[in-house]
Amino acid sequence: MASRSLVLLLLASGCNSPAYDLALVLPDGATAAGPAEVFVLRGGCEGTDGGEDPAEDRVLRTRGWFEGEDDAPAIGVLAPGTYGFYARLRDPETCEVVYAGCAQKKLAQDGEGKIRIVLAEVEGPGCAADLECVPGEGCAEPGDAGPPVDAGTCDRDGDGHDDRACDGGTDCDDDDPTLHPGAEDNARAWSIETIDADGHVGEYAAIALGADGVVHVSYEDETNGDLKYANDSGGIWAAQTIDATDDRGAFTDLALDSTGAVHVTCFDELPGDLVHVTNRTGAWVPEIVDFDGRTGQFTSIAVGSADVLHIAYKDETNGDLAYASSGGGGWTEELIDGAGADDTGSFAQIALAPDGNPHVAYQNTTTGDLRHAWFDGVWSAEDVDTADSVGEFASIAVEGGGAVHLAYYARTGGDLRYATNAGGAWAIETVDAVGDTGSYASIAVLAGIVHVAYADNTERDLRYATNAGGAWESETVDATGNTGAYASIAVGPEGVVHIAYYEETDFDLRYATDRALADGVDQDCDGVDGVDADGDGHASRATGGADCDDANDAVNPDEVDDSCDGVDQDCSGSDAC
Repeated sequence: MASRSLVLLLLASGCNSPAYDLALVLPDGATAAGPAEVFVLRGGCEGTDGGEDPAEDRVLRTRGWFEGEDDAPAIGVLAPGTYGFYARLRDPETCEVVYAGCAQKKLAQDGEGKIRIVLAEVEGPGCAADLECVPGEGCAEPGDAGPPVDAGTCDRDGDGHDDRACDGGTDCDDDDPTLHPGAEDNARAWSIETIDADGHVGEYAAIALGADGVVHVSYEDETNGDLKYANDSGGIWAAQTIDATDDRGAFTDLALDSTGAVHVTCFDELPGDLVHVTNRTGAWVPEIVDFDGRTGQFTSIAVGSADVLHIAYKDETNGDLAYASSGGGGWTEELIDGAGADDTGSFAQIALAPDGNPHVAYQNTTTGDLRHAWFDGVWSAEDVDTADSVGEFASIAVEGGGAVHLAYYARTGGDLRYATNAGGAWAIETVDAVGDTGSYASIAVLAGIVHVAYADNTERDLRYATNAGGAWESETVDATGNTGAYASIAVGPEGVVHIAYYEETDFDLRYATDRALADGVDQDCDGVDGVDADGDGHASRATGGADCDDANDAVNPDEVDDSCDGVDQDCSGSDAC
């Protein structure tokens, strides 16, 4: 067999930038066909038989070339994970696909070697309906060749930018008005995925982000009465049962410690216990935290300094808000709020302040009030909103300055509300009052910007609201089926939003994100697929690249991480020590 190496792929995110050689291997006796193209596919090679066009939602990058290594563009940096490298060669005259093949490979962070794509003869498709065959060049949009560039045709596409072939021109593609300096490269838009559709799954979804950008989700398997967990560390979602004891999985929450270990809490319905499950030792290990009476509903967990675990939950037997911590080598339980004869502690959610002290948002079920409790040597509690029946689906976030932010559902009126003490006293706003909306509220705050995911009970949709523009704006994220229940939100360091939620038409667990995906096109003509604000040659993570700090040209995947300086120079997800 004869092979030829066509392009060098830089795939690692480590500081040494190892690389993979990509080689196309033709059958014995075959002559090289005309223009070639390579697709980088998420998750592997599924659906690539016969040289057919790949599914658009799986294409991460696309690259093409004519002959040889010199004119072959690099595909760019890819995060560790499983990919399919799908190559097709077309007949130079008819543009029909005559050879095709796909190599599936799991890329490591510091991997290197050769990726061989073995091509077989196929009777594949010609150009798409909106393209034409240009002999010797391949499929192109009608008129792509364009007239020769001269002084009178320096802005052929009319986008206000002259062709680079003209004196002082900056337009990298003067036949396409969407490609020019200043264009938005890899615009952010909502994308929806199903994480798990195996039976009746997805209720009580909870989401957390790792320092490496991996998304973690815990949830209930209602079919089997189990606790399940999923993450996307391999580039595709992988789900597993982590506790099949009794009837566990309801009221689940999760958090990650400083080592990246996952900690999940849930309620065991049969004996009525609070349960903690972790993979800190490498295997999933469950333990009972509190078994005094029927307790452990509305669990919420946070990880503090020295990886101490803090859990807020409801003691159903006594109608109280309770708290457990793992400090001192074992679990310590205590009462936060007994609220007299009232039933309190429903919809408990915990967050830690910068000083490490816990804050809890919850509802007094008897009065329907929204309450806030905090620890500062002793536990204290206060009413936040007492306007009729409010406080359901309470959610809390605490900013770096210590300001507390709450999102919650006001059943009276059917509104989504927001409260904060950032100004000293509690201030309350209505975020969304269209129809009956705001249940399953979940809040996250980054750099003073508030993000809320919630369910629209009238339309049965997943919705999202933010005050990023100074005033509240809301939008529908997913309107397919009856969806949006058990919404849980997390926001990454570049403002990318991640939401896990339940779709009750098909009983599935879904995931939505507004993370931009690399599309293989350099829309803004800066030489990088994505936005490279600091000019270090790496696009930001928010626009499909691997740069974890696009405002600092000394932080990118090619840098060497300075030991224990508190900065992740090589974007590996941790500071090397």
